[in-house]
Amino acid sequence: MEPKTEKGMIAKEKIYTAALSLISKKGYDQTTLIDICKEAEIGKGTFYHYFKSKMDILITYIKDESTDLFDFYNSLTETSCREKLRKYLDYQLDYYKKKGPEIIRTIYSSEIKSGSDIFRIGEFATIRLIEKNINQGQTEGEYITSQSSKLLTKLLWGLIFYSTTEWSVSEEYYDIKETLLPELYKLIDLISC
Repeated sequence: MEPKTEKGMIAKEKIYTAALSLISKKGYDQTTLIDICKEAEIGKGTFYHYFKSKMDILITYIKDESTDLFDFYNSLTETSCREKLRKYLDYQLDYYKKKGPEIIRTIYSSEIKSGSDIFRIGEFATIRLIEKNINQGQTEGEYITSQSSKLLTKLLWGLIFYSTTEWSVSEEYYDIKETLLPELYKLIDLISC
């Protein structure tokens, strides 16, 4: 439910921020509703006024992120599809760093368990924007046309998904952006004319 007052907006934001912070620190399964309410300094009733569950918070996060990613992509003024894709992926990887391994692991495992009922992986902003970019780039002669835009999208998304999955389960923390971005740039170069 969307807040109607400034007080309500503050309460919802406190819940949202507290939940994401706790999930990042303690893990999704170890974070309880009581923990979230205590951290946000609100009662259970207030929590349920704005969110149905912990999972609802993650779904809200993904929706907010998707809106921001679309806005960012559409604001890019680069004339080259290749440069536009590079800037977009750089920006996208900032989200992975911000979310952290625990939230990525939770989102991916929820996606797999739900059979796409919750997050609808094919509707993730990244997949849709990569395919949009490749379609345009193929039309404008920037990317190879010997392979379909769907296959090229799957190659890029596959590299992102594999690398971020590996990162999310790694025993050692490392900078996903620093590690993955050069590999994505190489793949973009490979599919470029």
